[in-house]
Amino acid sequence: GEEARTLGEALCDAADAGARFALLDAFLERRFAERDRDRGAAWAMRRVARATGPATSAPAEGVGWSRKHFIQRFREDTGFSPDRFRRLARFERFTEAIIAAPEDSLAGLATDIGYVDQAHLTRDVRAFADMTPGELRARLIPGQGGIRHD
Repeated sequence: GEEARTLGEALCDAADAGARFALLDAFLERRFAERDRDRGAAWAMRRVARATGPATSAPAEGVGWSRKHFIQRFREDTGFSPDRFRRLARFERFTEAIIAAPEDSLAGLATDIGYVDQAHLTRDVRAFADMTPGELRARLIPGQGGIRHD
């Protein structure tokens, strides 16, 4: 809808990845604060956020909805498809893992939080931060320059 178009334009116009993260965080906070979710929708959001694989069939069954209805309700409630929401949540867990364990290998951190392989990690980091995983680490851990000392 209009909110998504406005957000998309703002993200394109943002000066850097930090500004894009700030815009996205503000959007999500507003989006989630505006909604009164029923218990089923709140449960589904938590379940999708923790999912490591496709994020629709099991939660849909868990709340007693068809897969199509689940996707529609989830998108209405969050502004995102279940898969995009799952990817965003996994990416956020990855950034938190880098900050918590800056010396660990990126591949190890990625595996620990649910990425299947390096290609999926790189795809999400490029999509959400417009940089490589190594560049993301350097941005998140500036004092250490993102360099891992083996």
